[in-house]
Amino acid sequence: MYLMAEPVIGQVKNGTLPRFSLRGLPKVRGEFSLACAVHNLKKLWRQGWELPALVAQSA
Repeated sequence: MYLMAEPVIGQVKNGTLPRFSLRGLPKVRGEFSLACAVHNLKKLWRQGWELPALVAQSA
């Protein structure tokens, strides 16, 4: 299966992380991983996803 990563990288660069604020490859990798996690969480939130533990507590 072929997946395209280019749109996601463009969305992260235009929204969450326009440029890196840290220096050094390990720090940049961490910063990019955090930006990708934020991007994924925003996508889940837009779809109306809720944490299972929070749903169980409110019921």
